[in-house]
Amino acid sequence: MSNPYFTRTFTALPFYLIPSSAHVNQWTLAETGFDLVYADINARFIASAVGLTANLPANGFRITGLPSPVSGSEPATKTYADGLSFATALPGQTGNEGKTIVTDGTNASWDDSVGDALAILNFIGY
Repeated sequence: MSNPYFTRTFTALPFYLIPSSAHVNQWTLAETGFDLVYADINARFIASAVGLTANLPANGFRITGLPSPVSGSEPATKTYADGLSFATALPGQTGNEGKTIVTDGTNASWDDSVGDALAILNFIGY
């Protein structure tokens, strides 16, 4: 195989400069090495251009530098996903101990009426 990084060519040489078979074998090994690297580079480029076609083990490393997704099939960071979670729809927590969250179907708010009902049930020993 020939690639842009290494091509073995022999020009016409006088008989006394013709490389020995050992030298030719070393050139062949070098050429094979370049061919393997070239094939690997091409495979990685094709995989990045086409997309993965098999599992890619991360070996304990993380994917970093993700942009915010623009479609449902794109990966997202934990921070982005946390921002979409239910917790952002909750009203503030401070000063609302013992209250319950109620909703009118659109807005969530705090209500202490359930807390009052629980207090009555506790009082009567239920």
